[in-house]
Amino acid sequence: MSCTRVALVTGANKGIGFAITRDLCRRFSGDVVLTARDEARGRSAVQQLQAEGLSPRFHQLDIDDLQSIRAVRDFLRKEYGGLDVLVNNAGIAFQRGDPTPYHIQAEVTMKTNFFGILNVSAELLPLIRPQGRVVNVSSTLSLAALKNCSPELQQKFRSETITEEELVALMNKFVEDIDSGVHEKEGWPNSTYGVSKIGVTVLSRIHAMKLSEERGGDKSLLNACCPGWGFTLKPCQGTGQQQGAKASQGFSESSWYFLPHLRMLQKGIRSSWYFLPHLRMLQNRESGQDLDLLMCIQSPKDGPDIFVFDDVSALCSLLETWLVKYPGDFCQCPDLASLKQLMAYALINLPNLDLVLQVDRLLTQLEPL
Repeated sequence: MSCTRVALVTGANKGIGFAITRDLCRRFSGDVVLTARDEARGRSAVQQLQAEGLSPRFHQLDIDDLQSIRAVRDFLRKEYGGLDVLVNNAGIAFQRGDPTPYHIQAEVTMKTNFFGILNVSAELLPLIRPQGRVVNVSSTLSLAALKNCSPELQQKFRSETITEEELVALMNKFVEDIDSGVHEKEGWPNSTYGVSKIGVTVLSRIHAMKLSEERGGDKSLLNACCPGWGFTLKPCQGTGQQQGAKASQGFSESSWYFLPHLRMLQKGIRSSWYFLPHLRMLQNRESGQDLDLLMCIQSPKDGPDIFVFDDVSALCSLLETWLVKYPGDFCQCPDLASLKQLMAYALINLPNLDLVLQVDRLLTQLEPL
């Protein structure tokens, strides 16, 4: 059994998953396991990264197949004795105008996007070692889906006491209501993908709270994020094709949304309370430890103020000033909450790679990934 640290990315043979894997290979101090449903495509992706001088490992993984998930679990146990970073990226999205009957779209989408992550988490979260990191790839489309849910459904999804069993029942009800042709009457939106991602984000909050309650002392953290748009090769095989950056371009485009999430999941910048809508930040005012970090453009009326900078260079300068003023211990900063908000905003919303890297270097000085 190796003592080497290990990161695993699901759905990594192309698109955003491939870009995340590439950048983890470049930056993560340990082994990176690229997984894919199709073994031939997965090994081809590994060969492509090897041609770039990188050294990912490959393991077949179909998140719709419990046997396949357990095979990966057993591999990690045998080879590494645990897992340090898990990126639940695998997912599907039907294209607009797809002739597949809507109830089939709902069943297939929910099976992969929600229940796939649910099953992977059930098998792999127990393997996460102290100071481990888990990122579930969600989507801002869940925000629109949530807004189009009935008030009753919104209240259920926003409940701070919702259980995993209750969430599973809601996801099953959505599919059943579509199959029965009553989903609109029952208060559901017309977005199978959006509802599946509501499930992913709420599940992330449930699991994060469980980690905090059961393993709060080992600093294992779980987050949900939206990686941005990317192109994929075919419908129903990954992140939907949208106008935007090509994920295959790697850190210079879509995947730079992701790696900062691992950086922000460091000491003092926890994200255990990330919840829909994605534009919300919720901070534990007593400890300053819990902070929603995704898409921090504006806050709800009942939440803390969020800094919005038109001049991102000024934002970086302000962060540098803080770094110089409190070089030994950022926690001594009298306005640590504002500092965290600034970092969150900077890493998720900076418009180009140079500025992202500038802020990332600041965080690197605080604590390496």
